[in-house]
Amino acid sequence: MDRTLKALSLDDVDALASKIPQRYEYLPLKDDFSIRLLSFSVPERSPDVELRNPSTQEPIPVLLHEVEFDLLEVDLRAQPKYQTLSYVWGDTTVTTEMKLKSGKTMKITDSLRAALVRIVEKREKLPIWVDQLCINQSDMPERTNQVSMMGTIYLSAQHAMIWLGEERDDYTEYFMQLIRAIRTKPAEEHFTLSKDLMESMVELKYDPERPTVKAKRWRSVQEILNRPWFQRAWVVQEAVLSKDLNMMVGRHHFRNCELVKIIRAIHSLEYDLGGYKTSLAKTTKGWESLDAMSDMRDYDSTIQEPNNFWWFLCFVGGRWEATEKRDMVYAFLGLLDKPGLFAPLGFPVKPDYSAPLRSVYISLARTFIDGFKNLDLLSQVIGDELALPSWVPDWAIGTPSMIAFHNASNNSFNACKDRLYHREISSRDPEALIVRGKIVSKILCIVNHHFHRHYFMDEDRGWLNLDGHLEYITTLLAPEATDKITRERVLKTLIADGAVRLHKITTEKYSMLSSERIRELLYAYDMWPRMVVNDSSIPNLGKVKDDLIQLQQYSLVLQNKRLAGCLGNFLALVPRTCLKNRADCQIAILHGSKVPIVMIENPEGKGQWRVIGQCYLEGMMYGEGVDWEEEDADMFKIV
Repeated sequence: MDRTLKALSLDDVDALASKIPQRYEYLPLKDDFSIRLLSFSVPERSPDVELRNPSTQEPIPVLLHEVEFDLLEVDLRAQPKYQTLSYVWGDTTVTTEMKLKSGKTMKITDSLRAALVRIVEKREKLPIWVDQLCINQSDMPERTNQVSMMGTIYLSAQHAMIWLGEERDDYTEYFMQLIRAIRTKPAEEHFTLSKDLMESMVELKYDPERPTVKAKRWRSVQEILNRPWFQRAWVVQEAVLSKDLNMMVGRHHFRNCELVKIIRAIHSLEYDLGGYKTSLAKTTKGWESLDAMSDMRDYDSTIQEPNNFWWFLCFVGGRWEATEKRDMVYAFLGLLDKPGLFAPLGFPVKPDYSAPLRSVYISLARTFIDGFKNLDLLSQVIGDELALPSWVPDWAIGTPSMIAFHNASNNSFNACKDRLYHREISSRDPEALIVRGKIVSKILCIVNHHFHRHYFMDEDRGWLNLDGHLEYITTLLAPEATDKITRERVLKTLIADGAVRLHKITTEKYSMLSSERIRELLYAYDMWPRMVVNDSSIPNLGKVKDDLIQLQQYSLVLQNKRLAGCLGNFLALVPRTCLKNRADCQIAILHGSKVPIVMIENPEGKGQWRVIGQCYLEGMMYGEGVDWEEEDADMFKIV
């Protein structure tokens, strides 16, 4: 055998190289109004040669290599027609090669491959904007600019396709039975009729040993709502801003509004039957996500007040997820483009993927505080996270289980007596916040009684434990301080004077809930045991029921908070994290904060303070505690 090695000519090398697929290389976009779109064309299969699955006789899906893809650059100012794709990236280490019209290739995740195949099967003609391909993910300046444009990109698209994934077992077919039933009803049909329809089609109990068809339909909705798409942060602006939403599960298509109508009808049935523990709201992550996104889609600025954007960012932390923690902020910036949804910021918030995560969170917090000239943002700090300065919320985890004493819809508290926050320039520490104010009290004792909002939903009779709180606080405080502690004072403190409310309901000075209203709520609370056993002999039963519902709503403010006794014979409602440092907790009124703030002096640095969180403090909520001139206030360095 001739083992002589033969040298390859340059022509031979070129010929071999031409057979190796070349990776697509992005060219810079022309300007800040340019985007890329993925166009595609599908060769028609002749009916007499169309391949079908021998068992189902359904057409075999289009193969990716049959499709001719191309990336085109367009100018948004020219109002191009296109659709967007909303999906979950999936495992970025498991990819497929996609060939473009030029012969060059791009790597895409398996999730995107499956979505593209299903879109192509619909014989859609509109090109697609999809972030994985249309943004050069390795080019940080381009990525930053394109993320800033996403609100406009989704608002300008003809519609959005939402890819939820492939079909799973027979669940999808049971779910589609509900979709087809909903389609038989007029789109404008009253909600109660949809509820009646669902009641005839689903069963809210599932026995895995002998599941009925009705129970399987209910379980199929659970399966849909637990799919990963509902948990991803990026999908929120995609779903809220798009003109029209179409969802895909395998070969099946349905509209977002059809799914919303189904889940709201079923949830109402669950609520009527008292099945909160096994309801869609409790057993799925998608119910809350879809409900919130639907509310934002339907937001009407002509009749609804605008939301507070920084409060929204804190709300979404822990409810949606992002692989890149910066995106727990950046993924929602596009929502600012929806008219009226949020109050105007008056200052820019721009993504910066080149900045470290810590710097991004600190810079954003300072931007909000300096821009609004108040310390409302302190309502969202959690007091036990040392990874960030104590005045900076962790936007990635948010405050999912805390009701703030003060936010955009609750503006009656005025502890600082309208004193504004003014940025001080005396500190060169970029991570410090310099504020003015006074220490007004100190925590002496804390009642460690846990409250959870599900208590009264699950018919736990001790959901408020008013008399238990009264007994503990009088035991912990010195005898001379307990003489004037009454049930009325304890109740008013536990519900923070009605901080969770819809409107002002009193004309009394320095109060939101009048003394008479507190007595009415106490009476409703005392009637609770009789109401549980359906005692119809209670006087004014209708009003008592309404008062009890109102009291339950007020008590939501108790989540992650504790009753405390303070220096000066004050009662307070303080963050639960005060339990760790109860001996060192001081309560301050800071200029720019509508409610008092619990702080501790930092043992590692003299004159430095850490914020624990907001609190409710008797006798200090409406400016009555501010007896100093603005220039006489003390200065605090918060770290």
